[in-house]
Amino acid sequence: MYYVIKCINCERHSGSKGRAKKCPHCGSIFSDSEVVGTMDSAGDLQRAVALANMPTELRDEMARKMPRNIEVISKPSPGDLLLAIEDASIDGKLTTEMLSSSLLSRGIMIEVSYVIQEAISQGLLFDCGEENFVLLQ
Repeated sequence: MYYVIKCINCERHSGSKGRAKKCPHCGSIFSDSEVVGTMDSAGDLQRAVALANMPTELRDEMARKMPRNIEVISKPSPGDLLLAIEDASIDGKLTTEMLSSSLLSRGIMIEVSYVIQEAISQGLLFDCGEENFVLLQ
């Protein structure tokens, strides 16, 4: 069973197989009251979390564009990650949330902070602070 959890502190959604103990975004400790949905598959969970974290005005349009069955990729290639970064950027700028949505929509199960740190160390991203980045290409 997979759970969609909403953090009461940062109000962002995350997914967990089983019960998560901490919010991956802000580190707050979860209680039983934050579970907002359950899913049967990792692909359904990714779709639900991506849509839940998306701005309300974009949800309906993205729900129509997102594939129903998302293939889960647990070991993405560098090319997969680069495409997710490029897709997340708008005019060369992106945020952690934008990248998270891009990764989830591609079925990539990897920690966003890891992707960002790796991209910074490889000279692909420049950290502007406050979870804002510039794509250096």
